[in-house]
Amino acid sequence: MSIKNLQKLLLATSCMLFIQGNALAAPLTFQSAVAEYKAGKYQSALSMFKTFNASSPNNPLVHYYIGLCQHRLGHIDQAKQEYQFVVSAGDVKLKPMAQQALTQLSGTHASGGGFVSQSQTGSATSPSQTTSGRKAKKVIEFYADW
Repeated sequence: MSIKNLQKLLLATSCMLFIQGNALAAPLTFQSAVAEYKAGKYQSALSMFKTFNASSPNNPLVHYYIGLCQHRLGHIDQAKQEYQFVVSAGDVKLKPMAQQALTQLSGTHASGGGFVSQSQTGSATSPSQTTSGRKAKKVIEFYADW
C-alpha cells in the first residue's frame, strides 16, 4: 500500500477526542496530529499518533511520526525503535529519512541520555572560563522533518 493510500485511510479514519469526559468539536485526523507536531506540541501529537497506531499498527508513516515525536521529547530509545520499524518496513520514501534519523541518534548519544542543548551546557560559561583552560565544545541541535 502506498503512502498516499495510507494517508487517505488515516484521514478517513476519524474519532472524537475526549478530554475529561468532554468531546472536542473537531475530530481527530492525521492532519491535525501532523499540525500538532509542526506546532511543537510533541506530547499532544504523540498521543494522537499513538491513537492512529492502535488502529493501524503496521503503518510506517504513523511509526515515523511517533519516532519524530519521541525524538523531539528526548526519548531516544523509543525513537530508535520507531525509526527501526520504518527502516525494516522498506517504504521507499520514509526509509532514507528514518535511516538518517537513526544515524543522527547513534552519532549524538550512545548513552541514550537525550540531546544536549545550549541551555543544558551552561550558556554562561565561555571557553575561557573552563577550569582546564581548554576551549569547551558546544552541541547545537538542528532538525528538519523532510
